[in-house]
Amino acid sequence: MGLPELCLKQDCPTRWNSTFYMLKRFYEMKEAVITTLALVNPGLLTLSPEEWEEIKEASDVLKPFEEVTVEVSCERWLCSVDGKPGLNKMMLDMLERRCQEDQAKYGCVALMLDAMAIRKHVQYNPHNQSMSGFVDMGDGNNETNVATEALVFMVVGLQGHWKAPIAYYLTKSLSPETQRVLLSHALEELHARGIRVVSVTMDGHASNVSMCNQLGCELKGNPQEPLKTSFPHPSTGDKVFVMMDACHMLKLARNMLQEFSLYHFVISLYFNLNNLISD
Repeated sequence: MGLPELCLKQDCPTRWNSTFYMLKRFYEMKEAVITTLALVNPGLLTLSPEEWEEIKEASDVLKPFEEVTVEVSCERWLCSVDGKPGLNKMMLDMLERRCQEDQAKYGCVALMLDAMAIRKHVQYNPHNQSMSGFVDMGDGNNETNVATEALVFMVVGLQGHWKAPIAYYLTKSLSPETQRVLLSHALEELHARGIRVVSVTMDGHASNVSMCNQLGCELKGNPQEPLKTSFPHPSTGDKVFVMMDACHMLKLARNMLQEFSLYHFVISLYFNLNNLISD
């Protein structure tokens, strides 16, 4: 018949909107229902055109109620989730439970942090009856500066394909010292829940390099001496390795070559070598 493969839905007294979904699907499958009944039991009485129209009208009447209940349910769900800036305790507690269930999969992670630009915008939040959009470090202090960046912390499993955001902060400009405190706090909270952070990944921004040096790395020392790309964990003293984001580091290298007028020279040299090899 060229119709989509759908199943009829059953009304359920304990489920909101189930009657609407049942009638809506039944009307959508009108041709399939009529044809199937005619083939299976030709003598069975079927619905009249007027009764089919009543089903459609009932669906149209119930549709606004379905839209309202869905919106209300979403608002209640969003209100129940702790999405305020700072470390997300609900996410950390969930990771702790997962770690207790499967230590191999959730007990060893990499921590990623990144600052992303956000649009300046202040608006009233009716859920907590306050203005949102200002700098917010999750400490309850009222700030007057409008946030321009969001600093996000996310853990990624080293065993298995999973990742989870654990914190975010609305900022305007963070010093390396403040970033160091936030990173140390995140490491301590994860350790308290039995989760070991093996490495930290970030871009090569100057503030990140300075933060790593304050933690114990040596990322801008004497170029003739080897780099120290790890720092001691604030709780255990174990080595936590720093992994700079490869894509961002390539961009920095490109910018450096362009700044010193070497970019076009390197590109032309690359093509000339390719031509020599092909010849």
